[in-house]
Amino acid sequence: MQSKHKIGLLAASLIKDNDSIFIDSGTTTIHIIDSLKNVKNITIITNNMNVIYLCKNFKNYKLIFLGGEFINSTNCCANYDTVKILKKYNLNKSFIAANGFSLQKGATNSDICEHDIKSLAVKQCQQSILVIDYSKFGRAGLATFAPANAFHTIITDQMPDPSYIQYCTNNHIDLIWPNIQENKII
Repeated sequence: MQSKHKIGLLAASLIKDNDSIFIDSGTTTIHIIDSLKNVKNITIITNNMNVIYLCKNFKNYKLIFLGGEFINSTNCCANYDTVKILKKYNLNKSFIAANGFSLQKGATNSDICEHDIKSLAVKQCQQSILVIDYSKFGRAGLATFAPANAFHTIITDQMPDPSYIQYCTNNHIDLIWPNIQENKII
């Protein structure tokens, strides 16, 4: 839990006043909300029921819930209608979770219903941000929703294997984890 909170804190630091953001389902993405209290006039688009619940008392946010078929295991909604609604929005940033990430398979997820939403959210934004804890590196879920180079930024809780650092450097992907010099690999 502490690792996910650190990831959420780093992710929230990328959100600026007046941003329109997508916050994906997952147990890591909800930790972004804890650090948003000082950001003003943002629009949060989500299919994550927990995000709606955590933001319901924030008066300076516009919340858009995508709806769709409820998925109990991830406490979110996802189906064709959810994708259709998300297509309407232009996003500054998308914060995406994954249950696996590898250089060969990219970002993966085991829930096929959520696959299209994650994939679209990566494509639909100006800056796609993958938020994953260290244990997800080198793992692959059932389906790839984005190749490794689809992300502008990857935020994790500890330094990944040097092969990931080199890949991110070569592909101009910001790789951020707590306690690194300026939180950025150059």
